[in-house]
Amino acid sequence: MGYLSIVCPKGNRCLRTSIVVSFALLIAVIWPKPARALGDTESITMPLPTSNEPMPSSSGANYLSVEIQQYNYNSNTAQTTDQFSQYTQLSPQFGYYHKTETSSGFENTLKTDGLLVLPMSAGTHFEVAVPNAFWKVKTPSRHFQLSIGREVQNWSELDEFWHLGIWQPLARWDAADPMTQGLTGVFARISEDRFHMVFFASDIFLPDQQPDYQVSNGQITSDNRWFRAPVSQFSNYNEPSNIDYTIASVNPSSVIFHKSFAVMTEFGQKNAGPYLRTSYAYKPMNQFHIADNLNFNVAENLATVTVLPMVIDEHVFTAEAGFHFNDNGEFMLSDTWEHFNNPSLPSNYEQSQLVDSQYLGALYRRDLDIFGLEHAGLGLSYVQRIEQTNPKTDTIIQGEVESSADRMSFDRLAGLQFHAQFWREADSGLDGELGYIYSLSDAGQWVHFLLNYQYDWHWTWSLAGDVLGLPPSNFSSTSFISKYRGNSRVIGGLTYVF
Repeated sequence: MGYLSIVCPKGNRCLRTSIVVSFALLIAVIWPKPARALGDTESITMPLPTSNEPMPSSSGANYLSVEIQQYNYNSNTAQTTDQFSQYTQLSPQFGYYHKTETSSGFENTLKTDGLLVLPMSAGTHFEVAVPNAFWKVKTPSRHFQLSIGREVQNWSELDEFWHLGIWQPLARWDAADPMTQGLTGVFARISEDRFHMVFFASDIFLPDQQPDYQVSNGQITSDNRWFRAPVSQFSNYNEPSNIDYTIASVNPSSVIFHKSFAVMTEFGQKNAGPYLRTSYAYKPMNQFHIADNLNFNVAENLATVTVLPMVIDEHVFTAEAGFHFNDNGEFMLSDTWEHFNNPSLPSNYEQSQLVDSQYLGALYRRDLDIFGLEHAGLGLSYVQRIEQTNPKTDTIIQGEVESSADRMSFDRLAGLQFHAQFWREADSGLDGELGYIYSLSDAGQWVHFLLNYQYDWHWTWSLAGDVLGLPPSNFSSTSFISKYRGNSRVIGGLTYVF
């Protein structure tokens, strides 16, 4: 949903509702911002699958690279004059992996990867991230392992594929290219030939990360194209009135220190035949819940709004079943249930929408070698959100509009993905991917492309782009594609691997 001025001929009620929605993306970093798991092939568009192959380097998991990227958006479709349409950034990336084995047969592993974003022009900001950072020990039998730190796990393949942000937090300063982050705590894993179980427990919570913003003269702005600015004025009885924003101070400990635990069981042989995965967690919701307090001064014709970000807990359960065609493909069905704990608000505060939901989806991925297309693959995907509107459920907070603080907003999405390695010679080659996403609820369309040309072992050129479109008759839609339909872009990049 875009942030538009609202006319309230009968009073201030719709102003209050619009303000609740306006703070979807107002909350920026309370903790250092994480980034994508760096072992993956670069993927610009959110729902596209990523490769698990490491970045090119002499030792695979140990690498150091620097990438410079130039972003170009349509300057005529920026939401505000503060938002830049062209900017440049430099991204050093690193990975470290070290494994040792003791004389008694215990295996110790240290793994970390990281990313810096260094501004090279106005319109981008300094970021630092460590997506994975953990120490792991395996027993001599290799059936049990214990790890401490931050680690990405496959709690739900559908959630990971579409970057829904239900199970693991996302870095969302680029909403078209969010980055999945691992949970932080203690992990215990039991592995047999056809059975795997993971336990997780923690007192530490790291939330989703949002675009940087500035608060100045009662207004909240950002030069980031993926930031949705709140309205600065409203019409009250056909008279223009100003809005003065403040963000309530939050004790960092009230955000960071939250208990959580999770368990995952998986039956089936890895990458061969049928499998069944179930996951359950009691944890904080990865996105901030937004509350606000509105006061209107009639004499000054001024509305003052105090915004309060909150961390709320939830129950999440996922069941997934599928079939692996050896290493050639996979078919999977997924079902996730999410139930929130009703938050306790300060007096005179209102809150954004909070509705228990069910997420249904399917994935089909297949290598195309059987059709004579070596090193190529095709993927089909579908996901649907169903709101649980049982009036007996006390966590249903409908609101009159959808809050932008929610995850990627959608009702039903279908996707088609194609990737291929066009040619490869020694240390050079050309590969690419093409993705198409269709929103069944509002006919929104999203096309993504990516080309990588590896000149030699050190240098790689890339060209990527996103095109988002929506029929004019559906511009009032609140879907992700509708919100950001003006953010079509082209991205050029150059990477050097040391």
